[in-house]
Amino acid sequence: MGVESDLAALRDALRSYDFGDVLGRGSWGTVVAAHHRGLNRAVAIKWLRPELVDDAEARARFNAEAQVLASLDHPHIVRVYD
Repeated sequence: MGVESDLAALRDALRSYDFGDVLGRGSWGTVVAAHHRGLNRAVAIKWLRPELVDDAEARARFNAEAQVLASLDHPHIVRVYD
C-alpha cells in the first residue's frame, strides 16, 4: 500500500476534510496538509504507516508523541485536535 492508496483510505474515513499536499514522510508515518470544511480550519493530518498499525509498540509511541504535542502551546507547534 502506497501513500496514494493510504490517502484514498483517509479520504473515505475523514470525509469532513479536503486533502492537500504531503508535507513529510518518515519511518513512522506521513503528514499531509488538509482543510476541515465544517470548521474552516487548516490542519495537518499525521497517520501511522499501515504496516505498523498492528505493532503495539509503534502505536504506543505514536500515541505518546500525540500526548506530548497536545500538552504544548506554542505558535510554532501544530496543535493536536484529535
